Amino acid sequence: MSRCKALTKKVFKYQLPPQRFWAWWCEGLSVLDMIVVVLVLGSVALTFASVFIQYWKPIEAISGLGIALPGPVWRVKLEKLSLAVSNATKPVLWMIFFPIAHTSFITLWTGMEFTTLIRYHRWLGHLLMWMITFHGIAQYACWIHMGTWRSYFTNWNSVAILQKNDIFLAGSIAWIGAIPLWITSMDWCRRRFFSVFYRFHVLGFFIFILFSNMHWPGMWQPMMAGLFVYAVDLIFRVGQASQVSAITAAKVSEDGSILTWQLAADDKMKTCPLQHIFLNIPTISRWTWHPFTIASGSQPGMVTIYTKRFGSWTTELMQRIIRREQLAVRYAGPFGGASQAWDGSDVVVLLAGGIAITPMMGILRDLVARAESQSGRVPSRVYLLWSARTQSEFAVLHRSIAAATNIKAPSGHGQWLTIELHATSPINMPIMTESGRFKDELDAKPTTVTEEHLADPKNFKDRYSPTNTSPDGFLADLTPTVSKTSFRHASPYFFNSPRKMLPKYFGWFHFALVHLFVFLGGFLGLILSRAYNAEIACTRVGLGVNKYSWQAGLLEIVCMILGALGPAYLLLVFPGIVGRYLWRSRQNNASEWPSTQDLDSDHTAHLMENAIGFPEDGLRLPIAQGRLNIPQRLAEIRAAAGAPDFPGTGPKGKCNGIAFYVSGPDPMIGAAQRAVSACKIAGPPIFFRREAWSI
Repeated sequence: MSRCKALTKKVFKYQLPPQRFWAWWCEGLSVLDMIVVVLVLGSVALTFASVFIQYWKPIEAISGLGIALPGPVWRVKLEKLSLAVSNATKPVLWMIFFPIAHTSFITLWTGMEFTTLIRYHRWLGHLLMWMITFHGIAQYACWIHMGTWRSYFTNWNSVAILQKNDIFLAGSIAWIGAIPLWITSMDWCRRRFFSVFYRFHVLGFFIFILFSNMHWPGMWQPMMAGLFVYAVDLIFRVGQASQVSAITAAKVSEDGSILTWQLAADDKMKTCPLQHIFLNIPTISRWTWHPFTIASGSQPGMVTIYTKRFGSWTTELMQRIIRREQLAVRYAGPFGGASQAWDGSDVVVLLAGGIAITPMMGILRDLVARAESQSGRVPSRVYLLWSARTQSEFAVLHRSIAAATNIKAPSGHGQWLTIELHATSPINMPIMTESGRFKDELDAKPTTVTEEHLADPKNFKDRYSPTNTSPDGFLADLTPTVSKTSFRHASPYFFNSPRKMLPKYFGWFHFALVHLFVFLGGFLGLILSRAYNAEIACTRVGLGVNKYSWQAGLLEIVCMILGALGPAYLLLVFPGIVGRYLWRSRQNNASEWPSTQDLDSDHTAHLMENAIGFPEDGLRLPIAQGRLNIPQRLAEIRAAAGAPDFPGTGPKGKCNGIAFYVSGPDPMIGAAQRAVSACKIAGPPIFFRREAWSI
């Protein structure tokens, strides 16, 4: 059964030709992506055809009978075409909110990661915006030709206009409000100006949801299921985000460019490779949340994160860490990473760029643990190809992974794990010799600098003197003082004392119960709001239903949202959080925080001359200067996997496939995709997978 499941995953993730075109157009197109595209376009086409035929046939019949239409035939057809397109948005609205939920039964049942689902949300969003843009422009064109554009555009509740329930001005506001959301969601803005994208996305979402329901009462119908699933995720995230934890340990690399930090987690919070977590540090910014990939494999009760100094937020974080400040942390997660898609492949190739090694470290630690315990499916060969701008980024390599290079391959020939390190630019920094001493250490003179100077990570190299630092960089164990710290106003509630990070929900029963309350509460909210329509029909006869339709539409969507969110959070999530906090407050808080172990220098690689390693164990990994030739190296690995003596598990003992995982900057990912598309058909198949986290 497991072999069949692994084969199914491989088939779904197979990249369709022409791979070079799809890589340029949409970052690659797998079999699963094509299935989703066909289902979406098919449902849109069927909905459009069914509605358009209903509109088109009467026009043809009336024209054939010689009866005058309310305008030129082209204008009437354009208006009906516009209405058919607006009706065809229903399946898109039904599907668009499902992928944005980090925690839902969909991700648990299908095993699909958020990084995959969010692509579908972007595709659906672009399709929806093109459709409603056509609808709006076509309607404006008809109004301009009729000479009624101004009166129709500004119409809010006029009974005289077409006797329809549509509030035209509300529809225009919904469309205009969604345009900034659409523009800022483009890659060029989302990746460079994330805060701008995030703020416009939230604002545009509320404008579109509220005013589209005022424009056409009943708009909630296609949105309802997706909004309920998103409401479940929102409840869990808000519940976690209201709690406060703290950084228990942190370490800054030799040149001050890489920060490794730890958070204490409850034993019930399980982490696995490829999971990500959202973190907020109120003392830096109360409104800025950053996603981080968890470096899985740290000791139980710990969440380890690698961060590269990039921008004002990470720079200030390092400055505060170096000053040994106690920092409150709000969190939401971890999310994703439920499925281990690398199972079943004879060869696993991990290509990483810079600090994007974090998800690959999680995969490597899982594979190393399997190889050492001889449990689970273990590939015959594993390759780590790691390219970084500076040598200091290699220092996050863990001892257990470096030691795995001594594991023999199943065939008995060569290494099971091959690690290749490439530095694209040299850097002048302290280098350790194999004896464990720094070069020119005896000639180093104490440096007199101010605390402000040392607090800046840019000047971190000045710590390298016998009086300022240890050989492996700045290491801060903050555990002893965490229990004595109180973070006032860090939480939106009264939670001042830090606590271990708690999981999103407490067991499967709690998870299912929240779903039940959300769906039931949303339906009850709709029933309550529908009573308003009945009152209008009974007490305001003759005034025109459309005069109050915007009120009915607004009331429906607001009652549905409040009914879905309120009871589930107030009855099932908030009491558990408060009870847990008060229960922990009565106990010895100092005993809750574990001691720091995973950040010790024994576990972190030391920089040597053109190499990194662990001198005390005799482990040394060379660092090559220059960029990695991805096509050439991939072709060599593929040729080795296709050799007759390769210990494969496929038909006739051949290699059943190469799992190729890439995480890094866009140019590297694009080069990897082009390298895969350039491979000839003959040889083991390559299953490409992009692991760069993008929202």
